[in-house]
Amino acid sequence: MNGKISKESWLIKMIKQIISDLDGTLLNGQHILDESDSRLLEELQKKGIAFAVASGRSYDSAKGIVGRYGLQCDYIILNGAAVCSDAGELLDEVPFSKEQLQAIVEILLECKQCFFMYGSNGTSSFDGKGICEQCLKMLVHHGLSENVAKQLIEEGQFHHIDVEYERMEDLLEEKARIYKIELFINGHEREALQELLKDMEGISITTSGYDNIEITSNRAQKGITLERYCEKRGLSKEEVLIFGDSLNDCSMFERFPFAIAMANACDEIKAIASYSTASNTEHGVAKVLQALNEAQGSSDVLKSFQNFKK
Repeated sequence: MNGKISKESWLIKMIKQIISDLDGTLLNGQHILDESDSRLLEELQKKGIAFAVASGRSYDSAKGIVGRYGLQCDYIILNGAAVCSDAGELLDEVPFSKEQLQAIVEILLECKQCFFMYGSNGTSSFDGKGICEQCLKMLVHHGLSENVAKQLIEEGQFHHIDVEYERMEDLLEEKARIYKIELFINGHEREALQELLKDMEGISITTSGYDNIEITSNRAQKGITLERYCEKRGLSKEEVLIFGDSLNDCSMFERFPFAIAMANACDEIKAIASYSTASNTEHGVAKVLQALNEAQGSSDVLKSFQNFKK
């Protein structure tokens, strides 16, 4: 796939859909959407190019960031476990089965791990205070000041806990549909936990960084969900432009030919990307959007992307 893009495909099939990850991709180092990116996306939307988010975040968290700039778009959330419209209408979902959920939670509780769950009832946990403390440490470790990190948590951008359970029975009796389980963990402890979970049938284990684990159904992956999303809208894969940086973006990069890796992307993403751009702190997405905006509707689309070819 890498670089094997025919001139005819670019000239005949212009880009009709942009899909972007958020953290490490569209958002800058302060987890904020830059005005330049917002403005360019709006201009492209006016030209008929749709935009959608594909993130490990929940709808409320992603919408809280993107929506404040007036952008209207769909949200492929929780690594593909659900899709919501701009207004929050659920368009698609792939929750855990009851058996999967119980098996995963039992292992995590037995290992005394602090984790949180995204579901139809919001964000839930067995230890809300512990989650907030871990989240704060994670954000500070990633370079944010403690005050900024606290503000992001208070605004609900990171892991606001809606429901706290005391027992496994409480979780199962509520019958909430759980889409994703996440925990902050790294090093040997992360490797040991992945080893415990790896043979569990029907689940996917991925990460959006070196210090977390994200667990979903194996049918709930960004790339698989994006395929369904595009099929419902009559979009071919050649009409979709993708931006990403982390392992949870791999399924999109493997399935769609026009995928652009950020300079700060992990090695696995860089290896399978068709194109590359600058980092998220150097306006990498905006550089590509500007080239697309200037070339849209002309025969210069191919030429405009040569600067980003690997």
